[in-house]
Formats: sequence, structure tokens, C-alpha cells
Amino acid sequence: MQQTSQIYKQQSGSILILLLITLSTLLFVVLASINRTVQHAHLLSNYQNHLKSLKNSELCLLSSIKQITKSGDARFWSKNTNPPTRGLYNRVDQPPIDIKQFNWNPTSIGLLGNSCRYIIEYLGTISEQDPSSRSRHILRISILYQSQKPFRRVLQATISVIFNKKELPSIVFKLPPTLQQWVQVN
Repeated sequence: MQQTSQIYKQQSGSILILLLITLSTLLFVVLASINRTVQHAHLLSNYQNHLKSLKNSELCLLSSIKQITKSGDARFWSKNTNPPTRGLYNRVDQPPIDIKQFNWNPTSIGLLGNSCRYIIEYLGTISEQDPSSRSRHILRISILYQSQKPFRRVLQATISVIFNKKELPSIVFKLPPTLQQWVQVN
């Protein structure tokens, strides 16, 4: 019995120190892993919000293209940047609107819901090589989609609509044109 108590008195605690160092190292590894997992969750959340915003922006652009059929004769759209009717502009003899400087206030745009704002510009007509048959009306559609503060998108598409010259002088769009390509402006 005395021999056992003498062995305990001779130990200096080196095993306890080694165990404490091992546990501390393990704790740092676990904390770093938790931090990395939280960071990945934030990245995935931001990526998901980005994709959702992009999808909704495209839907906003497609919905605004459908508004062309309800827009009436493009000859009577607003010729200046004063408040037009529902975001419709006739820019035949003027340069297109600089969308980066455009004021998206509610009096100068068309609205589709709370998040989707649009303007449609009629830019003019291009004649085909055979002047007796068809021509193309050129339109530029710009949308501003904003669901949350950091996810503000401005998309723009320039489209052409084929028409028969017998329809002149009115510039009316009976069917919505198909979207082929868009550009993100901001």
C-alpha cells in the first residue's frame, strides 16, 4: 500500500498536460469547422438569392414584353422624358434613353407588381431589302427589378417586330415579340 501511494507522489502531471493540449487542439479544429460551415451556409444563401433575383428579373422582362400588345399606337407614345403614358416612349428622332441615368420614379415608368418597373422605347423602323414586303419595328425594353436592397437588377432587351407595310401608318403590336437575348445593365 505504501508503494502505491509513493508512485502517485512521484507523478508530475505530464499525462494531464498532454491530454489538455490534445483537447485544446481538437477544440480549435471543431471551431474552425463550425466557422467554415457557417460561411458556406451564407454563401449558399447568397447564391440562392442571386438566382431567385435573376429568375424574377427575367420574368419581369417577359411580362413587360407582353405589355406591348396593350400599348396602343407607338406614334402616340411620349416623345420626351416627361411623364409618359405607362412607361411608353417614342424615340424615333431622338437618341435612346440613357438607362444608367434614368430616374425610375413612378410617374415615368410602367409598373407590374411592387418589384417590376419597365419602360418601352419605340426606336424606329428598318426596311427590309425588298421594300414592297415587310419591315421591322425596333423596340428597346428596359426593366428594373428590385426585391431586396442588394438585389437590384436592370435588364435591357432590343427586339424587332416584323410587320406588313399594309398596316401603315399605325404602329400597333398585335402579338408580343419573342425575347431572344437580354443584357444586364448594372
